[in-house]
Amino acid sequence: MGSGMEIALANALGEITLALFTSLAPASAIAYVLMELPLFSRSLPEDSRASLNKALSLPLVLCMVGLIASATHLGNPANALYVIMGIGRSPLSNEVSAAVAFLACAALIWLIGFAEGRHRTLQRVLMILVIPAALVFIGFVSFAYNVSTIITWATPFVPASIALGAFALGPVIASLGMHVAGCDAKSSRIGWALIVVSVTAAVALFAVYTLQMGALSQVSNYLYSVRDIAPEYGWLLVAYAVLAVAASVVHVLSFRSNVGHPFALRLTASMLMLLALFAMRFAFYLLHLTVGLGV
Repeated sequence: MGSGMEIALANALGEITLALFTSLAPASAIAYVLMELPLFSRSLPEDSRASLNKALSLPLVLCMVGLIASATHLGNPANALYVIMGIGRSPLSNEVSAAVAFLACAALIWLIGFAEGRHRTLQRVLMILVIPAALVFIGFVSFAYNVSTIITWATPFVPASIALGAFALGPVIASLGMHVAGCDAKSSRIGWALIVVSVTAAVALFAVYTLQMGALSQVSNYLYSVRDIAPEYGWLLVAYAVLAVAASVVHVLSFRSNVGHPFALRLTASMLMLLALFAMRFAFYLLHLTVGLGV
C-alpha cells in the first residue's frame, strides 16, 4: 500500500477530465445565459442581434467540450446506457441529463438565429426556458458529489464551490463572447456588471475554500487523514488566489479605454480564471477520503 498522498494523487489524476468538466461546463452555461440577455431587448439593432447570436456558439462549444471530457470518464461508450437508465436515481445520470437538456435548448436558440423566416417569438420562449435549464444543470453538477460515504465531500462547501466557480468564470467568458460579437462598448454598464459578478464570486469562492480547509483539517478515517492525502492543499489555494486575482486584473484592464487588444486580454483572463478553478477542482479530487479504510 502506498502513502496516502500517492494514492490521492493517483485518484485525482484519474479524475482530471471531471475536474475540467466541473470547472468549464457550469461556467459556460452561465456565460450563455448572460450573453443571451441583450437579445431580449427589442431595441437591439439587427446587425448586433445577428452577431450576438453567432457568438453564442462560444459558450455552447465550451460547454460541449466539458461534457465530452466528462464522457471520457465512462471508459466504455456502452456505459452510457447505464447513465440513461439511472435518470432520477443516480446523481451522475441526473447531471448528464440536465446537461443534455440545457445544450439542446441552447443549440436550438442558436440555430433559430440563422433561420431566414421570423421566429423571434419561438426564440424568445426558448431563451426564457434555457435560464432555468442552466440553473438546474448547475444545481445537479453541484450536488452530484455530495456522497455520504465520502466524508470529505459530504459538506456544504462542495456544492457552494461549484456554483460560485460558475459565476466566477462565466461572466469572463461572456465578456469575451460579447466582444467577439461587437456588442460591448468600453463604457458599457453590462461589462462592468460582469466584472463585479465575477470578482464577487471569486472572492466568495476563496472564502469557501479557506473555510473548507479549516473544517477538514482534522478529518480522518482509520488509515489516513486529510493532511496525509492532500498536504499541498494550501499551496493549491494560494495558486487559485494568484490566478484569480491576475484574471480579474486583466479582465478589468480589457475595459480600459487606453488599453489595446481587448480580445487578447479577455481571452487571457478567461484562461487564467479557468486555471484557477481547475487547480481547486484538482484539489477536490485529492480530498477523496471515504468512511472506513478507503481513499
